[in-house]
Amino acid sequence: MLLVTITVDTVDYHIAPDSYQGDFFYYPFITSMPMLEIGPQGSGGLIGVRLGNIQLTRDSSNPDHPFGVDRFNKLISEPNQYNCKIIWSKTKEVLHDGTIALANVSDQTLDFTLTDPVYEQDLKRYSITEKWFFVEDVIAPTGGGPINVKVSGHEFVVGMRVVFAEMTGPGSELNYTKTDDNWFIVGTVANEFIGIFTQDFTPLTAGVTLGTPVFDNGSADGIPKNRIGIPAYVPFCHGSVFHKTPVIRRSTQEVANPNLIATNPSFPLEVYEDGVLIGTNDPSSPEAYTKAPTSEVIYLNSPMADGKLSICGRALTGGTINELFRHFSGLLGLGFDDSKA
Repeated sequence: MLLVTITVDTVDYHIAPDSYQGDFFYYPFITSMPMLEIGPQGSGGLIGVRLGNIQLTRDSSNPDHPFGVDRFNKLISEPNQYNCKIIWSKTKEVLHDGTIALANVSDQTLDFTLTDPVYEQDLKRYSITEKWFFVEDVIAPTGGGPINVKVSGHEFVVGMRVVFAEMTGPGSELNYTKTDDNWFIVGTVANEFIGIFTQDFTPLTAGVTLGTPVFDNGSADGIPKNRIGIPAYVPFCHGSVFHKTPVIRRSTQEVANPNLIATNPSFPLEVYEDGVLIGTNDPSSPEAYTKAPTSEVIYLNSPMADGKLSICGRALTGGTINELFRHFSGLLGLGFDDSKA
């Protein structure tokens, strides 16, 4: 049996697919686990964990649940990454020591993405994940309430953070940008209508183009338009990056760019799936991108499968400590003198 320890607010919560009594009691809060890989792993282990999703029951009133009582409210209103260990019950070997991040919420389950060890959040930005829905209307506020968006079949709840992407007309001012870090809060939910609040829990009442977006599922270019979804932190990369994870999937043909040079073929920006090249800006490669990547998004030529993604390239901030400090001093509006370095 696989055992899981999730750390929330410095407290370890021990859970499993079924009740298990070992060094600790493991509560049966897990409904789905990531895939195991049998065979040589890393430095020679026989069992490894393929990165994927881990699904927990939604049990907000249970104090023994990692995300029960007040921790559930914090999970929804302040998305974060939580340390997570996956342990093989027979040998007590730690198969994976990394983090999880909330990807989706339903009325019965909580879905988390399993990622490699946590990165410092101050260097990160948000990106939409593949857990998104189409925006069908952007509606004017009434009675002092917020601007509403119509989203059929959504699974959002009050207090959840959301971001917008590829809004092409109505709502275009809502599109997430890393410079503005403009995420929003679900302030009200009335069936398929979602009231949008700002980061300080204030109703958003102006400054947004209203109307009905033109439906576009990406049939022409593989990029769905007019999306609202759950945000995830994108790692901040510096230096030369080789098969780095995690890679954030935005749609079947989009992944988030973690601060890598997008357009210089001298430093190829490459995406791999299960070790196979599926995208590069090397013009001589058959996998060369037909739509140029940006500093935020990499557009693949064809839909991905469900394999593990990794990314290679060179950071926008260069490859040396000198270049990194120069980058940070520029962000802070400071001068940089390396004459005594």
